[in-house]
Amino acid sequence: MKSVKSYVYFLHKIILKKKSSYVLPIVFFALAIIFSITLSVVQIPDRFKNFTIYAIIFAEMILTIFYASLKALNIYKDLEEEGLELLTYSKPINRRDIFIAKFIVFIIFDCYW
Repeated sequence: MKSVKSYVYFLHKIILKKKSSYVLPIVFFALAIIFSITLSVVQIPDRFKNFTIYAIIFAEMILTIFYASLKALNIYKDLEEEGLELLTYSKPINRRDIFIAKFIVFIIFDCYW
């Protein structure tokens, strides 16, 4: 279990160093704030209000799916391309623990979002 914990810390550090871990959530949060302020200031007719709210929720869901897929690529694919996966396989940690650690890091980043 100690190897899983140390590998989770290692992956967390590696993924947090990527700019997409900071820039995209800040941009998405700023867009959400702008949309919220716009909706509270602008008077929208009642027949378009539900459509506008659903459109914003749909856009937020699309952005969430985009961010989750980007983080999944960072966790599962980029490590392989950068050669860090080879370093991991040379350590005394089995593949099941590697998979569990990657899944835990993915869940942690989902909670950050």
